[in-house]
Amino acid sequence: AVITVAAETRDVPITVSAVGWVEPSATVAVRSRVDGYLIKQSVVDGQNVKAGDVLFQLDDAAIQATIAQHRAAAARDQANVNQLTADVARLTALAEVNAATRIQIDQTKTNLAVAQANLAADNAILQADQIQLGFTTITAPIAGRVGLINTTSGALVRANDQTALLTITRMAPVRITFNIPQRQLESLRKAMSGPSPAAVYAYDPENGSLLSQGVLIFIDSTVDTTTGTVVVKAEFANADGKLWPGQYLRAEATVGMHQGVTVVPMASVQMNANGAYVYLARDSRAVMQQVTVSENAGQFALIAAGVRPGDHVILEAARLVNNQAIVETLRGADGTTTTRTGAPATGAAEANARPTGAPNPAAGAAGGAAGGNRPQGAGAPGGAEATAVPGGGQNPGTGGFNRGGAGAGAGAALGAGGAGAGAQGNAAPGGAAGAATQQRPAGAGAGGAAAGNAAPAAANGGAQQQRPAGAGAAGNAGAGGAQQQRPAVNPANPG
Repeated sequence: AVITVAAETRDVPITVSAVGWVEPSATVAVRSRVDGYLIKQSVVDGQNVKAGDVLFQLDDAAIQATIAQHRAAAARDQANVNQLTADVARLTALAEVNAATRIQIDQTKTNLAVAQANLAADNAILQADQIQLGFTTITAPIAGRVGLINTTSGALVRANDQTALLTITRMAPVRITFNIPQRQLESLRKAMSGPSPAAVYAYDPENGSLLSQGVLIFIDSTVDTTTGTVVVKAEFANADGKLWPGQYLRAEATVGMHQGVTVVPMASVQMNANGAYVYLARDSRAVMQQVTVSENAGQFALIAAGVRPGDHVILEAARLVNNQAIVETLRGADGTTTTRTGAPATGAAEANARPTGAPNPAAGAAGGAAGGNRPQGAGAPGGAEATAVPGGGQNPGTGGFNRGGAGAGAGAALGAGGAGAGAQGNAAPGGAAGAATQQRPAGAGAGGAAAGNAAPAAANGGAQQQRPAGAGAAGNAGAGGAQQQRPAVNPANPG
């Protein structure tokens, strides 16, 4: 049985498809900015972190001591500034009564400025110390997923280490990068400049399932002169995490729409020397129809010529159908259409097994050479049949290897045997002699016309082989090929 599908008219998106790969929107390699021993690890491999989460803690004893030293120096300079500030005020008051010279006042002011500068330097050093102290707590710079951690608690880390402590990858949103041929550049540019961003779909390359939907965000400024392609990027929210950085997939951008085109399933289209073709179920026959496919759109083929909407196209098992094969359309209660197909069994072309007692109107006109194995009681007349036929069946196929009962052989292999059945199973007297006839047990005979009517012994067989008692092999008048050995069933009849 095959399944047919009606060709239909629909609107089909115009798409640009290419193999792409997923890129994270941000990736950060985390390294230490100060030297020190790692005393605490607060993250594990594969953990999702937020920006600011603590990852590692370094030993800060040395920097704390430095901070204390610099704070003391700042306090000393602050006291010096306070003292000089008071001296300047006193000298200024004394100068008003001519108790202090101008030189004393200027020198004190200079000393005050130096002390103030020293205090500012101390404060700057303290600020730098605080920054260094902050570096001993390593935090996540971005939100994302932690990769493989390359250190452990107790390890000495340095600011100039080439190997990062870990890498954080932002998993959402992500971008998909793919290359398109330059001939499709114009359509993509029009789609990107439209009122809404062009939609881009990501499909699993293994099973074709839709993974996510995003928008086109970037077209590179130049065409690669080596490959003739342009780099394109699309952004995906990836809230469900189906897209993984580094993953290869199929990206498909929608750049327009075909309005009202005829489509058929892609699986129904086959190829031959003349191009694409399909099988149509028409007037109870399978008819080969050449078609013009304008474009492939996913699971559908856009047909420009050869098929009209409403034509029934053979879909399932289309490759097993022959041109002009008979088809019978059945409609199920659920509305599905199933078509039975097959050519009528005629003469020599028959190669299918027949059930017990099934008639066959076409009789073989000439015997074949040594037919196939047949169960007990099966009639095996001429033609090209070589398939086993159950007992009692009437079949005009090739002469077969008949076991027991009334055996009817093909004309090609004249054998020994008693009264053998013809093609339709009628009795045929035996007694034919053969050239270079080998030993025949009692009861050997030959006969049987192609139609199964009684026929006198007239068939000569060449190079006949031994037949046990009771085996009958017959056919039309004509020389045959070597016959197969037949088991004994019927009484002996010398030939």
